[in-house]
Amino acid sequence: SYVHAALALHAMHNDAKAIQRLNKALQLDPLQPQTYRNLANIYAEENNLAMVSKTYDRFLKAFPQSLEAQSDVQKTEWHAPLPAIGGRGPH
Repeated sequence: SYVHAALALHAMHNDAKAIQRLNKALQLDPLQPQTYRNLANIYAEENNLAMVSKTYDRFLKAFPQSLEAQSDVQKTEWHAPLPAIGGRGPH
């Protein structure tokens, strides 16, 4: 799947291609909450807070009734450094 390929690419420090694969996965199926989180995580590792925010906004459009949509605290958490995915720490 695109998500599995993205996580493998991320683990190999190929974040540009990982981001492409995650965006493709979301284009094909926007109802994948963890994929939004993975994408935001990569952007956070790159210190690209604008794209973290954009990804969060995309998540809220896909899941308007989510608990995250109900709380401003959750949006703040999306802007904070997130745990690494795929067992890789920040680079």
